[in-house]
Amino acid sequence: MPASLGKQDGKFKIVPAGTVIPANDATAQGVLFEDANVTNGDRVGAIVTSGHLLGKQLPAEPTAEAQEALLAKGLYFDDWVPAVPETPTK
Repeated sequence: MPASLGKQDGKFKIVPAGTVIPANDATAQGVLFEDANVTNGDRVGAIVTSGHLLGKQLPAEPTAEAQEALLAKGLYFDDWVPAVPETPTK
C-alpha cells in the first residue's frame, strides 16, 4: 500500500479498508480488504479483486471509471447500475 494513500488518524497514518487501489479512477485494480498502517512507509496489503461489494459503504464511493475497471476484473457493486447506451427510438 502506498503511504501516499494514508490519512492521519491520531499518531498513525492509515489507509482505510475499502479504499480503491491504486486510485479511484480507470486504473483501479481492487479494493483494500483491511486497514493498512502506513505510518512508517509503504506496506503490503490484501485487495479484493472479484466478488460483490456495496460501493456506497466504502470510505469514498468508487467513480464510474473505477467501477467500470473493477467490473471488467469481476468485482461487482450491488448498489450500482452501469450506464446503458441509448437505443435509438423510431
